[in-house]
Amino acid sequence: MPKLKAALSKIPTEYPLDIDLAFDFIDHSAFDALHDRRENQEKWNVHVDIDETTNMKRGTPSLSKSRPGLAKA
Repeated sequence: MPKLKAALSKIPTEYPLDIDLAFDFIDHSAFDALHDRRENQEKWNVHVDIDETTNMKRGTPSLSKSRPGLAKA
């Protein structure tokens, strides 16, 4: 978890962020770190896109695109 937070903190918050997740599960603290970063940037109208690739077992990943504003729930 510290590595994820450290990596996110190196990215300037004024730039749009595109994150591709290539796994099926993240723990609660990792989700919170990504969610908090997204919420903080979107407060200032800086877009954060978090995508999940799925179906990796079949060798053909499909992409599930996130939509702005959904993380505010």
